[in-house]
Amino acid sequence: MHPRPAILSLGAKLLLTGTLLAACGDSSPAIAHSTTPAGGPRDAAQLFEGACASCHGPTGEGGLSGVSLREATAAERQLIFDAIRHGVGAMPASSDDMSDEEIDALVEYVVGLR
Repeated sequence: MHPRPAILSLGAKLLLTGTLLAACGDSSPAIAHSTTPAGGPRDAAQLFEGACASCHGPTGEGGLSGVSLREATAAERQLIFDAIRHGVGAMPASSDDMSDEEIDALVEYVVGLR
């Protein structure tokens, strides 16, 4: 009988991914995700579609290079904010592309993906 695999929280996955890639010397270049329309601030769905869906899947289910976001909890809001703002592992930082208000809206969107 095989032991049941542990289910990790999104926060644990983000920390583990960043730690493993840093330990492996990951030097992949950050990819800019500029999705600012000329007309003003973006809503969370636009932000997710433009900056997150290509890696995390259109509904946050995970993809080839991004973890599933569907287990994100309200308790992980600050960790998610920090991951978006500063990047983690191969995920690029969005500090130049998004305001704090946009990141806050995106965090709420991600937490609501359940």
